[in-house]
Amino acid sequence: MADIIKIILPSESAEKSPVAPSSTGSGAAASSGGSADGALSAQGVVRGARNILAATGIKQIADNVIAYNISTVSMRTGAAEYQQKLQFIYSESSQALSSVAAIGMGALFGGPAGAAVAAVGVGLNYIMKALNWSENANTIRINENREDISIQMQNIRAGSLGRRNGS
Repeated sequence: MADIIKIILPSESAEKSPVAPSSTGSGAAASSGGSADGALSAQGVVRGARNILAATGIKQIADNVIAYNISTVSMRTGAAEYQQKLQFIYSESSQALSSVAAIGMGALFGGPAGAAVAAVGVGLNYIMKALNWSENANTIRINENREDISIQMQNIRAGSLGRRNGS
């Protein structure tokens, strides 16, 4: 037996369609780039992409200027450690800003589910970053311990171990 499929046109339906409305709608929802149910129209996507490209260009120029100023700190002041701290702070703040932008883009194009997926990705990235920092700190501690042992062995060979404390 053949099944009968009934097609209900949106104009005939009393309930809301599960399909996103077309981008040819009019009114406040269409002029703001979205529809009444939160779906993006083609105009809204184009407008958002244009704004993102403009912000990206401005961010690249600002990154270039800031990176140059940070890279010349040790030449201007002689403070290499201060330059390293500034580079670290700038790098981490730039990555944090990118993470916020990624979550915003997820929310813009995927709604709450897109924002949640982006937030999970950002969270995993920061977990990996924390593990990396921990491993680097452990490596530094191991190297310091090896250096201390090496200095003690040199002092023993030189016969100078304990001379300062009266032995």
